[in-house]
Amino acid sequence: MPLREFKIVVLGSGGVGKSALTVQFVQGIFVEKYDPTIEDSYRKQVEVDGNQCMLEILDTAGTEQFTAMRDLYMKNGQGFVLVYSIISNSTFNELPDLREQILRVKDCDDVPMVLVGNKCDLNDQRVISNEQGEELSRKFGGCVFLEASAKNKINVEQIFYDLIRQINRKNPVGPSSKPKSKCVLFYIGAVLYYCGLITIVTIDYYCESWLIEPNDLNIIIISRYEFLYFVKF
Repeated sequence: MPLREFKIVVLGSGGVGKSALTVQFVQGIFVEKYDPTIEDSYRKQVEVDGNQCMLEILDTAGTEQFTAMRDLYMKNGQGFVLVYSIISNSTFNELPDLREQILRVKDCDDVPMVLVGNKCDLNDQRVISNEQGEELSRKFGGCVFLEASAKNKINVEQIFYDLIRQINRKNPVGPSSKPKSKCVLFYIGAVLYYCGLITIVTIDYYCESWLIEPNDLNIIIISRYEFLYFVKF
């Protein structure tokens, strides 16, 4: 039986610990320094309920200037980890809108999802109670809720394993044929406005294998000074 692959997207505000949770799960190390992510992807083979599977995990940008990219991430994700910090009210309050965006993009009310209250090791700084997290999970249709600590490795594996189980329940049989792989080349650069014209200055580029299917769209204006340019081949 071929190895089944799962595409998981980790979402939440900047600084909640999305990267720390992902790296702890994939590599078993704690990344303490906060370095705002544009996006990173990871692969890890795991065994869940006796079945081997390959996870492709997308660690997304939480900063406001990259929110225009979220629809693209959500389109191809099969399951979603929604992360807030228990020491930040604003990160908690932003999640309902994020969930609504997922449901809109997926055009479905039943999307595999785990709600995570991260940084539970900082209990003395807590502003969001466990009960508030449970209440939000009920409002989210009874989705799985876990408090976690990337630093102390609390519930980190459980987050991803529970999500895999949800995806398996929703799609118990894999596709009959593996979809044709695509390579998407990204260019991150600056957009300069002058007399109504747009000049593109390329800064950097990198490749991903599955994240975006741009169709006939080639340039996304992220903000006044940034853009995302991609070409399929």
